[in-house]
Amino acid sequence: MNKFFYFFATALVAFSFASCEPNKPSRPGDDDDDTPKKKAAFQITMGEVTATDASFIITPADPETAYFWTVYPKLYCERTIETNEDVSSEEDYIKMWLASFSQVIVKMPHITELPDPVQQFRIGTATISAEEVRYVITEYSSNLCPNYEYHIAVCNYNENFEVVGDIVFQTFNTLIPEGYVDLGLDSHVLWNCNYVLDEGTPVYFTRYQINDFKDDWLENYEVFPSETRWHELRDNCTWSWNNDLSSVNGDPYYKDIRGCVVTGPNGNKIYLPAVGGKNQYGTLTDVGYNGNYWVGDWPSETTARYVWFGSGSNSFSIDNVSPDCALSLCLVCPPGEWYYD
Repeated sequence: MNKFFYFFATALVAFSFASCEPNKPSRPGDDDDDTPKKKAAFQITMGEVTATDASFIITPADPETAYFWTVYPKLYCERTIETNEDVSSEEDYIKMWLASFSQVIVKMPHITELPDPVQQFRIGTATISAEEVRYVITEYSSNLCPNYEYHIAVCNYNENFEVVGDIVFQTFNTLIPEGYVDLGLDSHVLWNCNYVLDEGTPVYFTRYQINDFKDDWLENYEVFPSETRWHELRDNCTWSWNNDLSSVNGDPYYKDIRGCVVTGPNGNKIYLPAVGGKNQYGTLTDVGYNGNYWVGDWPSETTARYVWFGSGSNSFSIDNVSPDCALSLCLVCPPGEWYYD
């Protein structure tokens, strides 16, 4: 069936559970005025939230009345409301999406007995599993992305699939994956240097080996950085050389490892060891003097790209290299915008 995707223009309704802080709903009466508050039609309680999964519990005020729930990424809604003149609010988005079900479901008694593996029409308290959330989100072309904002909406409806009463909204944010750092870059890309050392021992990859791992990384929204990402890192962060990275990050595996401390605009840091690399003949060079890292761009079958840096302030360049060389590797985690745009 066709689904409609629109952004919620209003941040709150009188008894919605919009977040005061990530993954924590506000509650009626949180403000300081004396205006009488109605009881919310639903309480949404977040369960476990990870980088790529989320679950929650819906508790209706009326346990006998059927209701509809859904989850969607923030950006999809924002972009659609900009382009669809028929939708001007968060409520409009839910109303149109709910109405789309009327084309395939005719009788109310059957609504909670659909063969669909996910029941978006419920009666009574419902625990919405991570699998169900993932199933609904895949209609937006991707699973839950790390470090991104999503919305939940719950409402009662009638036999014509029209919203009855108020829609209750909740916002949650998926987490930053383990090992990744938010440097505060404009792109919102997260960086991970964990592949450079294995318990203090440098690890080197050929460009062909990276291809073997690429599909596994993509499943977790991990890619290796393009030239654009490396230039963003260089141009927007502070790079400082250090002869013992363990002295600044406290990690014993970085003991006596030379390299750069890269500090982002928000003050967070990553550590890029300068452990050299192996040429196409397997000879290891530049250990302690240069960091040689793969770049995602691959101009041809016989030519790859890499970035190298050293202790000097101008020691940073991106050049061609043989894909048979074995170099260091960082990964990046793109923001949700990359998948939902």
